[in-house]
Amino acid sequence: MEYDNKLVLAPMVRVGTLPLRLLAADYGADITYGEEIIDHKMVKCHRKLNGHGHLIYEINRVEILHINVENIGHDVVGYMVISASMYKAMCVIKIDKWVLDSSIIGININLSFLVCPSVKIVRKMEAYKCAKRLGSIDFVEKGTGNVVFRTCNEERNRVVFQIGTSDAVRALAAAQLVCKDVAAVDINMGCPKSFSVSGGMGAALLSKPDLIHDILTTLRRNLDTPVTCKIRLLKSPQDTVELARRIEKTGVSALAVHGRKVADRPRDPAKWDEIADVVESISIPVIANGDVFEYDDIQRIKAATGASSVMVARGALWNASIFSPHGKLPWEDVKREYVRKDGRNFLLRSLSIWFCSSKSVTNYPLMGSLSLVGMIVFAFAILYRKSLICTFRSQSILWDNDIKSTKHTLKEMIMHYSGLELPEGKAVIKSESLAVLARFYGEEEYYDFVTRNRFL
Repeated sequence: MEYDNKLVLAPMVRVGTLPLRLLAADYGADITYGEEIIDHKMVKCHRKLNGHGHLIYEINRVEILHINVENIGHDVVGYMVISASMYKAMCVIKIDKWVLDSSIIGININLSFLVCPSVKIVRKMEAYKCAKRLGSIDFVEKGTGNVVFRTCNEERNRVVFQIGTSDAVRALAAAQLVCKDVAAVDINMGCPKSFSVSGGMGAALLSKPDLIHDILTTLRRNLDTPVTCKIRLLKSPQDTVELARRIEKTGVSALAVHGRKVADRPRDPAKWDEIADVVESISIPVIANGDVFEYDDIQRIKAATGASSVMVARGALWNASIFSPHGKLPWEDVKREYVRKDGRNFLLRSLSIWFCSSKSVTNYPLMGSLSLVGMIVFAFAILYRKSLICTFRSQSILWDNDIKSTKHTLKEMIMHYSGLELPEGKAVIKSESLAVLARFYGEEEYYDFVTRNRFL
């Protein structure tokens, strides 16, 4: 994991679950932190695989041809061969591991895009609906069956697992459970909330440099996965610098610094100048955090602090498109994308892989000359909606997100832009399940399709 010049989604309690992490990554986040998970809870978990892929698709009036893929590699699941009388052509969309891990669903197709080379047909079958397992990697609490942490292969190289801990041995046990499924492990040393501080975790660690050293060095000596930590400012700039230097000596890969002290409130301005003091004092990458609410703020905080990377918390919670260099989308659009997302991504990503991957070009020499034609026709099809009608999918529904987490995230968005006393806010508060939320946002049919075809 590299930490230079990265855009980072901050760890946020009850918010930083898989749907928001994937949404932030779609908009441009390079690294996404999960919410803080307490070590006591994590060590009670066992790892559970929900199948090999979570692709769910619905296809009308097409044929699915299973072909011989022995010489292509184990990642390949199959090909969808879609025929169309309009162009008297066909299009083969390769479904490989990358696509299966990209949570794309819901397409109605009546147009194909490209004449492609012949393939060896092994078996032919008619298909209308097909579903595969969720495709997530779950850490499930023994006894209760509650999912404590959920991830997937799609985010394997960018997700950071953050631990709340006050004990080196317990922290290591928790990290060892999850380290093969995440890009890095982070120790929370900045959370001021009572549930964390009362257990000697989070910001309580800031006054215990020896314990900090013990936890970080224990993880570094026993894990191949990168180890980092996130702190807040101490009472004086010099105290913060001294702690940062001591943390650097443990061998961590990066240090995230929130530009507020424990007693500061969110409305208090972040002290970027004190983050700059830390940057000047250590050589490892520093991730600056605090008061980043617009894309332009990213460059401002980097210029003010000299930090190599920038972490965004509330700005991303309110509008995950803050990571996009093209500018933020209207919050209503982003909110709905948290609840539903354009199915066109399936074809775009699938065709991009098929047309552009070196493996495909190697196996099918015609790809090089046909890819441009195919992409042009594909773009043409998107412009004409009668030829390609795309349905939407829900991040939270698709990933079977915890209803409390989904409601909390939606309420935070609504509170920032409107108010919970309005009809939408009241409806979200009263919602007791994803099914109720789906009905309110007009996604009942989609919810029924996903749940009816999901094998858990």
